[in-house]
Amino acid sequence: MTTQVNYFSNCTTLDEVKAIYRKLVAEFHPDRHRTDAKTQMTKIMQRINEQYEKAKSQIEQNQEQPIYSAKDLERCMDMMMQRFDPYIQACQTLLVNELLEKEVISYEDIEREPIFLVEILVGEDAGCSEYLTEATLQSYKEAVNAEIERLDAIDTEQQIVNQGELTMSVLQEHLEELEYLDPEYDEIYEWWLCKNDSFEWFGIKKQYIIVLMSEVGEPVLITDYGTWWGRTTTGQSIWADEHVWLEIGRNLKIF
Repeated sequence: MTTQVNYFSNCTTLDEVKAIYRKLVAEFHPDRHRTDAKTQMTKIMQRINEQYEKAKSQIEQNQEQPIYSAKDLERCMDMMMQRFDPYIQACQTLLVNELLEKEVISYEDIEREPIFLVEILVGEDAGCSEYLTEATLQSYKEAVNAEIERLDAIDTEQQIVNQGELTMSVLQEHLEELEYLDPEYDEIYEWWLCKNDSFEWFGIKKQYIIVLMSEVGEPVLITDYGTWWGRTTTGQSIWADEHVWLEIGRNLKIF
């Protein structure tokens, strides 16, 4: 009867799934029970592991970004351009680079999100190397931790059968290595002067465009001399940087 319970039926987020899984491992792991109960606990843990993977998969699918049609994207981009074009004033790459070179302003004033090159061992992209942000790196660490807990619930021989060389010790070593990754940063090709004024969005006062840039992980430089967006692409209109503007649009909940 116990094995028929859906332990994750009320979960709506990955954090909830992982929290319940940890509690279940602590309660039902065979090593935490007497010898005569190990067989029953092993069966329960097998069912828990199956439900855990299914619950994670369902929530991840629900969290995927919606797919927009070309017409929707064009409409959104037109809206963003009309609203923000007055606030992106001029490309001042040579000026900013000279100010940095002459130490009038400091490289330490540049606010930008670090990225980390990670060899992925867990998940759909296992076997690939990817650049992860701090947020996605933290999510990946949680996924590695969850896989370690899952492997801990089955015996060593079965781990080797199911995972080849990807044993618990390999993942534990991998998790430790993730704590000592060196941060890297996208190269900044252009500096764009931004108007440092708040703006209205459908009658509601919003924060500065430079703050919105920072919130979606774009490099920004805020000094007494000016406020600039550090663009990590070049050679085309700034409105071709759809990934930036669409992410800002999502933050503003306009689509």
